[in-house]
Amino acid sequence: MQLFLLIPIMIIASGCNKPVNDSTVFDVPSAKNAWLQDLDTLALHLSHTYGNIQEAINHRGLDPVNLYQNARNEISTATSDKERVLAFYRFLGSFRDGHLRIANFHPSLGTMYNYPIRLDWADGKAIVIHIDDDVATDLTIGDEVTALNGKTIEEWIAARGSLFGEGNDASRASRVLRDSTAGPFAPDDGLSIEAKRNNLVVTGTFAPNVISPSQPDANEPANTTIGRLTPAAEACEFLGASTIRNHSFQFLLDGLPEFTKVAGYYLDAGVLTQGRSKIGVVRFASFNPMRYREACEAAWAEYQSTIPAICDEPCQNRFKYRVQAQHLLNDFQKLLERLNAEKVSTIAVDLTGNGGGSDFADAAARMLAKPIRECQQKRMVKHPQFRTSMTDMIENLKLGISTSDSRQVKQLLRKGLRVAKRYTKALDESCDLSGVWNGDTPGCEQMTNDRITSCGLLPYAKPGLLPPDLPGATAVFNSSRFEYRESVFKGKVLIIADRYTSSAAELFLALLKDGAGATVIGERSNATGCGYVGGGFPIKLDYAGLNVMVPNCARIRLNGENEVFGIEPDIAVNWLQHDWDKSTERLMRVLNRLTKLPVVD
Repeated sequence: MQLFLLIPIMIIASGCNKPVNDSTVFDVPSAKNAWLQDLDTLALHLSHTYGNIQEAINHRGLDPVNLYQNARNEISTATSDKERVLAFYRFLGSFRDGHLRIANFHPSLGTMYNYPIRLDWADGKAIVIHIDDDVATDLTIGDEVTALNGKTIEEWIAARGSLFGEGNDASRASRVLRDSTAGPFAPDDGLSIEAKRNNLVVTGTFAPNVISPSQPDANEPANTTIGRLTPAAEACEFLGASTIRNHSFQFLLDGLPEFTKVAGYYLDAGVLTQGRSKIGVVRFASFNPMRYREACEAAWAEYQSTIPAICDEPCQNRFKYRVQAQHLLNDFQKLLERLNAEKVSTIAVDLTGNGGGSDFADAAARMLAKPIRECQQKRMVKHPQFRTSMTDMIENLKLGISTSDSRQVKQLLRKGLRVAKRYTKALDESCDLSGVWNGDTPGCEQMTNDRITSCGLLPYAKPGLLPPDLPGATAVFNSSRFEYRESVFKGKVLIIADRYTSSAAELFLALLKDGAGATVIGERSNATGCGYVGGGFPIKLDYAGLNVMVPNCARIRLNGENEVFGIEPDIAVNWLQHDWDKSTERLMRVLNRLTKLPVVD
C-alpha cells in the first residue's frame, strides 16, 4: 500500500498552509477524489508539522498505515458530506491530542439532535445524570447505563471515542456520553438505553428533538473599532471578554459552616477553619485573561488613557495578553496577601474545569511557592518557520545586550543567546516522516531535543530583573513581561485537578508539582499539554471546508513524561460532575486527612 499523495504542499511562512492544486491530477475532480485529495494534503502536512506524531505512534500504539487507509475507505464509501467530515474527525481524534482538532463548524453538522436525557462518566461507569421533568420513563437519575442502541457501553464508547481527541480516558468517555444525547454527533434515529439499578434492569427509548441550523442575523451590526474614548463595557464586548460559566467553586463550600468566603477579588476564594487550622481555597477557573469580564472593564478603564485614538491590533493584543493578565496577577497577589493575613497554613488551588489560556499561568504559579528554578522542557518541530523566528530572536537578543546598561541583565541575555544559537542549529536538521503512512520506520526525530524550556530560553530569572520592554527579555524568560512577586505565599500548596484541567492549567500544575512539591488531589489531567507556538501550523482543507489546528510543540516534565499523556494526581479522587454534594464530601475527607479539617456529614 502506498500513500496516494495527489498534490504537493507549500509551507506558507504565515503558518496557514494551503494545498497547491495540480490541474494535471484532476481536470474536473469528482467529489470523492477531492475529499481524498484533502486527506492526502492533511496527512503530508501532519508528517512535517505535527509535534506529537511520533509520541502517538511510539507510545500510544497508533498504527498510521491502518489509520490512513481506514480514513480513505470511509471517505470513498461515504454517501454524504457529513459522513466524510466524520471520517476526518475520526482520523484526527485517533491521535488523542486535544490541540489537534477541527476548528470550524462544518455546515453538514448543522442539524442538532437533542434528547430529554443526559449521560456522563463517573466512578468508572456511565450513569444517567438528568432527565427532563416532562418525560415519562422507567429510568431515574443515578442509574448505571449498560447499553446504548444495542451496543454495550464499552462498545459504544470504543466506536465513537475516535471522534474526540481527548487523551484522558475519563474525559473521552464523558465527551462520548454527553455528545450522544445532544448536538450534531447524537444519533439521528432515536436513542435506546438499557440500565441497571441494583439488580433491576430498566430501559428507556427516546426520540430526538431535531433542531435545524440557525441562520446568521442579517441585521447584526458590523464590528467597529475601539480606542481611547471607547467605554470599558463596549471595548470588552468588542474584544470578546466574557465571564466563564464555572467561575465560582463547583464544590459546595459556601454551605459549610467551616467556610468563610473572602470577597472583593476576581477569583472566588475563602477560608476553611477548624480550631487553629486554616486552609485558604482559591478558584482558578481559567488562565485565559479574557474570561474575566469584570477585570477586563477595570483594566480597560486604566489602559484607555495610554493609547491612541484608534487601538489597532497590536494595541488590542497588548491589552489582552499583557495588561489584562497583569491586572489579574495584581489582584491575585492582593488575595494571597489577604490569605496570609488570615494566617492560613495551606492553600488549595481549584483547577477543576480549567481549560488553560495563556502563559500568565507561569507567573501565577511562582507567586505560590519558593523560587522555581527548574521548568518543563519545550520541544518544537524542526521547521523552517521556527528557524526564521529564532533568527529574529537572536537579533533581538543582540540588540538587548547592546542596549542594556546592567551587567546582570547582559549576562542573562548572553546566556539566552548561547541557548538560542544552539537551538537554531538543531532546527537545521530536517526529518521527513511522510513514510509513516506507508509503514516506514523513521530514522530521525521530528522534534528538537535541545535544552529550551517552557518558561523561556532559560528556566528562571528573578522577577523584575529583566525589563519587559528590553529587546530579547521575554524570550529569555517569558514571565519577565509581568510584574509579580514570587513566594507571596510560603506554606503548603494543594492543587485540585480533574479530567478537564488542560493546556496552560497543566503547565501551572506541572510547575508546582514538579518544581515546588505541591500535592495534586483528584483526577488525571486532560492530557492536552503544549499547544501552538506562534499560532501552530494550521491548515485549511479547501474542498472539505475544514480548518485544522495543528500543535507544533511538546512540554516534557522534569521526570521525562510528555504532558500530552496527562499528569497523575498524588491522591486520586473521582469527582462527580453531576453531584457536587458527593464531590464536596470526598474533597473534605481528603483535606481532613491532610490538614485536620472536619469531615462533612
